Amino acid sequence: MVKNGVHLTSLEKEGVFFVLVSKNNGYAFISHLLLHIAHLVKEFCGSVCEEAVKANWMLIYEILEEIIDSGYVQITSVARLKPLIQAQPILIHPKTTQYGFFGLEKTTDYNAESKPVIQPAWEQLQRKNDVYVDVIEKMNLEMERNGTVKSSNIRGLIKMKAFIEKQTDIKLTFQTPIDVEQEGDLRQLFNTNRIRLSEIKINDCVRENDLENKRTCIVRPKEGEFTILEYKQEREFGHIVPIRASLTCRENDSSAYVLDATLSLRLIAVINTALEAINVTVRIAVPALVENASIYSPKNLPNGSFDFDRRTSIVKWKVKRIKAGEECLLPFKLHYSDERPIKEDMGPIYVNFELSGFTCSGIRVTSMQLGSESIRSWIRHVTLADDYRII
Repeated sequence: MVKNGVHLTSLEKEGVFFVLVSKNNGYAFISHLLLHIAHLVKEFCGSVCEEAVKANWMLIYEILEEIIDSGYVQITSVARLKPLIQAQPILIHPKTTQYGFFGLEKTTDYNAESKPVIQPAWEQLQRKNDVYVDVIEKMNLEMERNGTVKSSNIRGLIKMKAFIEKQTDIKLTFQTPIDVEQEGDLRQLFNTNRIRLSEIKINDCVRENDLENKRTCIVRPKEGEFTILEYKQEREFGHIVPIRASLTCRENDSSAYVLDATLSLRLIAVINTALEAINVTVRIAVPALVENASIYSPKNLPNGSFDFDRRTSIVKWKVKRIKAGEECLLPFKLHYSDERPIKEDMGPIYVNFELSGFTCSGIRVTSMQLGSESIRSWIRHVTLADDYRII
């Protein structure tokens, strides 16, 4: 917003607004600065909710004084700010358990996501070496309705957040050796004892790595949250397609204006039989002439919900969880006002899901070591659907 030559830029995070006023129209820089300030507040206070801001207003004031001096940006690094901040953080327990460490569904106690980089005095007396690691994969897939996969890839990253007494290297061990496939190199094509990646980007915090032989990498941890490595795996390198969806349609026998449809969801049974897909959402694009959609019986929704948005012509089916090897069926019907058939105009189908404790690429961090020091570690593996569609 611009008024009398003054530019006002705002950013909302967890119900808290960060506002910056400037005479210069540097929107990209200002937006980046606001994002960074919000990140710093979270790092130092533990969270960015309204209660945390009220409880830690003095600490936040110190942060802002160090970041901006007479309108000029000075320090934005967590490591450089940390020695300059004198106020002690007051921890506020998050009221919600919907999201956890690194923005994923929460599966550990609140400390995993809301532990500030500056420890309160009472906690410093019993300080321990805590390290949190998340292996996060996002899958893109395009599949035909007969089950043939046209294209798919996985983009993954490994993130860490460490609270350790000394700046000591952390050794990560992976379950399986990792290869980066070279173009034209067919030697690893039939090697099932290795995980093959098409791309990998290793952060400068990794001092050395021997992923191909000893399955290890040594990390010099930074302050706050940081990425260890990013990677990409193409379909030909053998990753798992976890969920398959299909849609069958037929004209209703009793009415020319009703289409009977059955949607099927199946989570494949992999080695980990305890695997579950949670927060599954299926969206189907239907023709614009469809006026209404309904299910045949509420008994078909013991574990979810059904909704039709007339404005966007989208049928939405939510399933709380699907167990490995389980198939969910949803019979429903579409009502429309035109006699011409609409069966061929159904789709595509979009699927969103989360697989906790599982990675489709097979990459798993099995252990962490902090020299001879004792360490408390939390390791999570999560696969999310990014652009997952059946055409």
